[in-house]
Amino acid sequence: MPDEPFIPCPDCIGRRATAFAALKFSLSARQVDPAVQKYLDEIGPLFANGGVQFVQFSFPNADEVATWLASFPGVGVHDIEHLLSKLAGLSGGHALFQGVEKLREQAKLQPIDPFVFDAELARLLFRGGAYLTFAGKGRQAKALAAAAAESLLGDSMYEFLTNTTVFQLHDYWSQWFISDMWCTTFLVFDLPGKTLSVLATTDTD
Repeated sequence: MPDEPFIPCPDCIGRRATAFAALKFSLSARQVDPAVQKYLDEIGPLFANGGVQFVQFSFPNADEVATWLASFPGVGVHDIEHLLSKLAGLSGGHALFQGVEKLREQAKLQPIDPFVFDAELARLLFRGGAYLTFAGKGRQAKALAAAAAESLLGDSMYEFLTNTTVFQLHDYWSQWFISDMWCTTFLVFDLPGKTLSVLATTDTD
C-alpha cells in the first residue's frame, strides 16, 4: 500500500513565526571558559589568512527557545538565517556579525548529535585551515576538543540531552568570511545554561 501523501500542518508556519518572534537574546558578559579559550588559542593561528571568532549570547527564557527548536518541521537553513540576522542587531558591532548576508541556496545546515560534537571540533582543529594544520597528534586534538565541548554543553550533555542542540553551517553568512571555502560555523544551544555559543572559522589560499 503506498504511503499517504505528506500534508503539512496548516498552523505550522504561523506557530514557527510566533515562536521565533518570542526569542530574546543579549550579548553574554561572562568570561570565556578556560577549556574553550585553550581550544581557541590552538585553532586560531591555523586559519592564518582568515581567522576564528567566538561569541556567546544569553537568553532569559529557555522554554521559548526550546519551543522554537522543537516547532515543526524543525530548524532549517532559513530559520538560522533569520536567527543570525536577529543576533547581528544584538552583537554590539562584533566583527563576526558585520554585514550579515542572505544564505545561498547551497548552504548546508547539519544538526550535530551532542555526543559527537567533540569529534567535529577535533576534526576542525586537526585539519586546520588552507595552509596550516594542527602540529600535535590526533589524540591531543581530541582531548582539547572534548574539554571545549564539555564546557559548551555543560551538564546538559548528560542530564538534559534533548535540551541541547548543536548545528553546523557550511557556508559564509557575513562579510567577515573571506571565501566560500574553509567556512564553518557551530551554533550551540545550551538550554539549561541559557546560552547560545557561536564559533566560526574562515580561511583562503
